Amino acid sequence: LIADYENRLDKEGERAAIEVDALQERISQLEERLTKKEDELKASETAFHKLEKQTAIFISDSGMYLKILLGFLAGTVFGVILGGILSWWKRREIQGKVKDI
Repeated sequence: LIADYENRLDKEGERAAIEVDALQERISQLEERLTKKEDELKASETAFHKLEKQTAIFISDSGMYLKILLGFLAGTVFGVILGGILSWWKRREIQGKVKDI
């Protein structure tokens, strides 16, 4: 009876050792994933801080002037493009009238 009990105990010990090894391997895998995620989080935080600094320029008083300047620039480009389209249209109409005569 004692030998049978010791045999069972040895088998249980072996199974427990196998489970412990598997769990330790799983723990090491999870630790690796955790370090990867922490690195990704740090990279995201630095990118976020860079974006915060960039948006801080637009929020400040000098950023207001920058917005106004960009608005004038966009308006100028739009005006030049629209003026080119209108002058092309006008030339096309004049050429059409000349052909009719």
